[in-house]
Amino acid sequence: DYAKFAHSEESYYDKGLERAMMQFTKGDYQKKVIPSLYAATNVGNMYTASVWACLSSLLSSASDEEIVNKRIGMFSYGSGSAATFFSLKVVASTQKFRETLQIETRLANRTKVTPEHFAELLKLREETALLKDYNPVGDISTLAKGTYYLTRIDEKFRRTYARA
Repeated sequence: DYAKFAHSEESYYDKGLERAMMQFTKGDYQKKVIPSLYAATNVGNMYTASVWACLSSLLSSASDEEIVNKRIGMFSYGSGSAATFFSLKVVASTQKFRETLQIETRLANRTKVTPEHFAELLKLREETALLKDYNPVGDISTLAKGTYYLTRIDEKFRRTYARA
């Protein structure tokens, strides 16, 4: 009987109560939270972008019947005491968004590389960070159509981009 914890700080440390609450909220969690985690689960922590990736995941996976005219709670926290909470209301169909984003397809089509190759790519980034009068090198054939990519950094650190 967990009524004894109604107004007690003891509830913070009770593992039985925690398990009971987890079980009690499991269905809602599966329905309301899990659909928003697709991008974060497949990409990893993106810090500031993660809240928007979670929103994209939710909008990509939820049907219009599930989401139109509903509020979405958005919560993000950083280091220290900085945190943000706000809500959004979906007021129209998200079908065009789903068709445009194609989040599952894009994530499934990522190029996989070995850890060694990834380390080489990171080393190149370290060596070229903050360079000026620089023309980046790399294979652009794997970029998705419409992707912007850096082609030049001039002597005043101005950047020039092209589009795949």
